[in-house]
Amino acid sequence: MSNRKITMSYPTVSNEMARELAKFVIKSYTNGSKFDKWNQFNLEDKSIGIYYGINQNLGTDLTDEELRNICNYPKASRNQILMFKNDINKGDWIIIGQGKEKSLYLAKIDSDYYYQENESEPEEFYRHRRKITCIHKLPDDFVRKSSMYTVSKFN
Repeated sequence: MSNRKITMSYPTVSNEMARELAKFVIKSYTNGSKFDKWNQFNLEDKSIGIYYGINQNLGTDLTDEELRNICNYPKASRNQILMFKNDINKGDWIIIGQGKEKSLYLAKIDSDYYYQENESEPEEFYRHRRKITCIHKLPDDFVRKSSMYTVSKFN
């Protein structure tokens, strides 16, 4: 991945269309240069990822009990991991955001869950991923429900 700033341009989608299409929200709580790097990687790679401190492939058909054996996270965190892995489907539309309320893009999920080994990036660099396509910029006045969760249902 390069160290250059994002210069990609995406068409802007209307608030109405975004609200009609979006099923999930996936966002980062990182700030500053770490967020810029996360955002740039997502856009250049045309993928979206989460981390949660798990540095292994979660395989197929993972249950909450199996996930609890892998990580000792609270149920709310495990639910987000399982939602990203099991509930989001190819063809679903997502809002890509930052923090509790900021919304940046609308994108369409274009793959099943996969784990990306990337030796050139730190371990925490969001190796649990899904490909995205049809990326659209959201209007600056787009408002979504505030959420503390990294992965959540849109409405």
